[in-house]
Amino acid sequence: MKWPIGDDLKIWWPVVSVLLAAVFVIVSGIWGADFVVGNADAFSNAVRSLQWETMTAGLFGLAGGCLVLVATRQQIQHVKRHAIEQVVDQELSPYFQIEADIRYLLEDFKNIVDATQTWQETVDYDWNLYGSKRVSFIIILNKRMYKMFHDESMPLVIRKEIELLRMLIISLQDKKNNLLDIAENEIVSEILLAVGDFHEVILKHRQRLIRVRFPEL
Repeated sequence: MKWPIGDDLKIWWPVVSVLLAAVFVIVSGIWGADFVVGNADAFSNAVRSLQWETMTAGLFGLAGGCLVLVATRQQIQHVKRHAIEQVVDQELSPYFQIEADIRYLLEDFKNIVDATQTWQETVDYDWNLYGSKRVSFIIILNKRMYKMFHDESMPLVIRKEIELLRMLIISLQDKKNNLLDIAENEIVSEILLAVGDFHEVILKHRQRLIRVRFPEL
């Protein structure tokens, strides 16, 4: 069960401390007099005359004030983190879009291969119908990756993955034979693995950026 006050309980120590003090006052007020029976010193007299109800009410009020302050701080941090995440996601959106486009290309490739395996007599027809569209999409994708690769602001870890993906896309573009060609299918499998690694690299870089810009994490 997840605590409603959040994962970081350390920031709630003022509230916990005041509540513990209130419990101590209640215990002292109810049972304290029994422990000082027969004593007439100043401390014993203070225990017997302790207005624990009034003190407890004040401590509970203080705990409520601390609760409001800590909750407000939590809310401010949440808003700040959300804003930072939006900025980071905006910066990384070109890479997420490239990943989505590559996955779209692979899904289209799989659909055509499935179709040609089901209707063998229409292999040539499907290739003629789909080939030009597929090649055009690969060329456009390659140009976008080329432009992105030469962006000096690109993080090095992402640059390496983009370079690998672009080489594989170029290899796929150079294949001119049948869709069922073994070599072409191997390239597609390599691209599928590479795009999975690319996704993980983007997510790790995203978390790194958020931690740098939001050190409270």
